[in-house]
Amino acid sequence: MSAASERSFLSESEVTVTQARLVVAGQTYAMNGITSVASFKISPSRKLPIVLIAMGVMGLLSGDSSAIPGGLLFFLVGAVWLYLKQPR
Repeated sequence: MSAASERSFLSESEVTVTQARLVVAGQTYAMNGITSVASFKISPSRKLPIVLIAMGVMGLLSGDSSAIPGGLLFFLVGAVWLYLKQPR
């Protein structure tokens, strides 16, 4: 079977699945060599927004100029929004 006649099931950034092969990050596997698969979910890390929130709170508590607290408040609201939008 030539590559032109292969039926493609999935083609994303680093993953391609056809009738004959699976390509992941440049590594190619023959489909006839795959005997089983498993499904799993990797949860995203929620650590970065917590760090951003902590930095925003510390900045608000230590701000001297009137322009700095406004910018830090905007930063803090954005970090909280990012934290709440992430799937759990």
